[in-house]
Amino acid sequence: MKNISKWLCFLVILSGEALFARQPAVPLLPPQGPMFPLASLPVTVRQRTNVTQETRTSFGFEFGALGRRQATESELMGMQLFVGGRIALRIMLGSRISLRPSLGYFRKSQNIGSINVAQNDFEGGLGMHYEVLSGSKARWIVGLSQRLDAASSSVSVYDSSQSSGADIHYRLGPATGIVMKIASQVNFTCDLEYTFTISKSARSFSSFTGGFQFNL
Repeated sequence: MKNISKWLCFLVILSGEALFARQPAVPLLPPQGPMFPLASLPVTVRQRTNVTQETRTSFGFEFGALGRRQATESELMGMQLFVGGRIALRIMLGSRISLRPSLGYFRKSQNIGSINVAQNDFEGGLGMHYEVLSGSKARWIVGLSQRLDAASSSVSVYDSSQSSGADIHYRLGPATGIVMKIASQVNFTCDLEYTFTISKSARSFSSFTGGFQFNL
């Protein structure tokens, strides 16, 4: 009887160990991980701003002719021709609108026998332009040009000369031009404008200039 009791106890112990061996192991602690999921973290996206040719400030110079309408004497289409040039900045205010401050000097010299007559025109200008057509190689601009002139003249006879005081006048009018890309940082420019003075003795001016413009 005692032997039977021992065998029964032995079988109960074996069956209990087999039952615990079949159960899967359960970890006591959850797996370690980040305190916050990645989806809930704030993400900052920085966009790169590309500076293109159309949004840069540029510096340029142009040479050409300035025509002043004169009733007493004319050389081309009723105008006196002055030769000179301008230096200018082009400052973009938006994707298509730009300001163009400039300084210019034009001169006309004429010899009549021993008499030399020289006329000088110093000008400061500020134009506002709008790009009507904008392409990768060329742009067409239109706008308003305004200039403040200081004109003077001098007469020389042999060793003596006499100069007149500066005649200051303000003029404005329409302007148009073409900007053509010839290199990565260089453009060829061509401008045409027609202005008239705002005074009692109104006088019209026209100019045609061409030159180069460099991106800064």
